[in-house]
Amino acid sequence: MTPFLFLSVCYTHNSGYVRFALFIWRKKGDSFSVPYLFPRPCFMGFLMRVFQSVFLLGCLGLLFGPRDLLAQDSAALSLAPHRAIYTVTLASAKQGVGIHDVSGQMFFDLTDACDGWAVQQHMQLRFAFPEGDMSEVASDIVTWESKDSSKFNFNVRRVSNGKEDENFKGRATLGEQGGEAQYTVPADKPVIAISSGTLFPMAHTSLIIEKAKAGEKLFSKRVFDGSDAAGAAIVSAFIGPALETKADGDLAEGLRNNPLLIGHKAWPTRLAFYPVTEKRAESGEPDYEMDMVMQDNGIARMMTIDYGDFSVAGVLVKVEQGESFPCSGTK
Repeated sequence: MTPFLFLSVCYTHNSGYVRFALFIWRKKGDSFSVPYLFPRPCFMGFLMRVFQSVFLLGCLGLLFGPRDLLAQDSAALSLAPHRAIYTVTLASAKQGVGIHDVSGQMFFDLTDACDGWAVQQHMQLRFAFPEGDMSEVASDIVTWESKDSSKFNFNVRRVSNGKEDENFKGRATLGEQGGEAQYTVPADKPVIAISSGTLFPMAHTSLIIEKAKAGEKLFSKRVFDGSDAAGAAIVSAFIGPALETKADGDLAEGLRNNPLLIGHKAWPTRLAFYPVTEKRAESGEPDYEMDMVMQDNGIARMMTIDYGDFSVAGVLVKVEQGESFPCSGTK
């Protein structure tokens, strides 16, 4: 196996899989050895991106006509403002991957803020390794996206063992001919051009739901979410048959009889994430994949993120109605 180390991407190729990890080289005399894989902020950036994508990914974009935009805005209004907590655990790991356990929690808050969607996310994870080492990582993500999908503000901060590793802050705009993203943090990061048809995050959830309701099984979109140095990814969605959620026997005791969960249609959905580079065409393999159960009000009941060599599961343990702020002059 040949390891590749990139500060912003951190790929290591193994038997056709792409893992997000960083090799830590230990010096022994005049030589170096690689005793284990140690997940680092670059890996965590992709993990946080995946969880963010559960709630935020996608919108119809501005390559469609006004009628389509009107339909998208109507669909967006059906999303339920909510506050949710998910427990995060290691679902599976191949032998030799170098991860003994993963545990933590994610908090998610979606607010209907008049002409936009405001999102706050906080994730705290602990990684345990076979040699007994531990690593704690945290991520805070705050975004605002206009409901007409023309503006997107983002603020992303990641911390590893108490030390800041990544911080991205800026705003992006989209029009019929495309747009751009301007970063205020890092201050020296150049402006990123956003091609026509690229999508902002929030309404992609609406698009998944609209496609699911229409019986469509497969679609792909390019999405900009500002969650890492690249800013964007190509996301392919595979949507399964609808599930009825009339019964609540599969829910934790604290979630039963919750009107946000009962009586809603839901669809098993798999998302495959590809980098916006030539690498996708060369390998044909996604960087990672995610399975989730998405309800018609935008709430994800569960999710499993598959990185090839290991997978991480997020299970909903608490959800309540979020806040809505009407525009000035409306009732």
